[in-house]
Parts: sequence; structure tokens; C-alpha cells
Amino acid sequence: MKSDWILEVLADMQTFAATNGLPLLATQLETTTSVAIAEILDTIEDPVT
Repeated sequence: MKSDWILEVLADMQTFAATNGLPLLATQLETTTSVAIAEILDTIEDPVT
């Protein structure tokens, strides 16, 4: 999938936040990842022509 890179970046950022005492940011990035996945899947299911 061409959008895998953004999910990897978000995962790296979440790991960084969690291991560096930024729990609120880690939680927000988890939510952001869920939104990104939903939007990516939506574009796959209904591609723009």
C-alpha cells in the first residue's frame, strides 16, 4: 500500500512519545493512527477518479 509510510511514521512517533514521558501525545497519536487507517481504507474502497 502506498500509504504504509505514514502509518510507520505515526507508530515511530507514538513509540517515542510513550518512551519519553509524553503519555498524552502517545494517546493522541494512537487516535490519529486510527483516523489515518480509516481514511486510507476509505480511499482504497472509493478511489478518486
